[in-house]
Amino acid sequence: MGGLDCRYLISHLKSNHFKVKSLTTLATPHHGSSFADYVMSDIVGHSKLEAFWTIMSLVGVERGAAENLTTYYLKNEFNPNTPNDPSVAYFSYAAAFEPGFFSRFRFPWKIIMDREGPNDGLVSVQSAQWGTFIRTIPNADHMDLMNWVNALAWSRARFPWILGGSSHDPEGRPKGAFEMDNNEASDLNASREEPALFNATELYLEISDMLYKKGF
Repeated sequence: MGGLDCRYLISHLKSNHFKVKSLTTLATPHHGSSFADYVMSDIVGHSKLEAFWTIMSLVGVERGAAENLTTYYLKNEFNPNTPNDPSVAYFSYAAAFEPGFFSRFRFPWKIIMDREGPNDGLVSVQSAQWGTFIRTIPNADHMDLMNWVNALAWSRARFPWILGGSSHDPEGRPKGAFEMDNNEASDLNASREEPALFNATELYLEISDMLYKKGF
């Protein structure tokens, strides 16, 4: 939701101390998430929402974040009341992947795929588009975009067809960027890793380069 927060800041929280020139968002649900719709409507149900949030408040969970990700809220409340600043350039990226059997996003990916199409496990390509749409990043789930290397990185790097969506080795290095640590014959003759599926650092550099070329 960081992209939505930034849009709100630009539109509503003007400052005399800085001037925002551009905003680039990565897989931000600008038009909401159908998975949030599924949770709110299909699982909880409108008739039970008040009771649900009363119970959730007892464990410190606030209702705003989840409800503010529904397609209804973004379409009818947030977007109409948070217009783009004409002096700011808006760019956006989306991501998409196909989850393996044990992927953490397998279930929400299927829900969103059925309702919106290609997605990164939480946000669809369609919803991520805002301002000037740059491109869809392939083979990356929502957490990959943040360079989040989780406990399953070791297995996911070696068995992507089972676990899906990873491009990192257990030490956090991009797949395909492994370095030889000595000159032993076994290293020299070893087959090289496959090309990287996704490299977060390269993406961040790409964005910086894009903004530089556009004069920001």
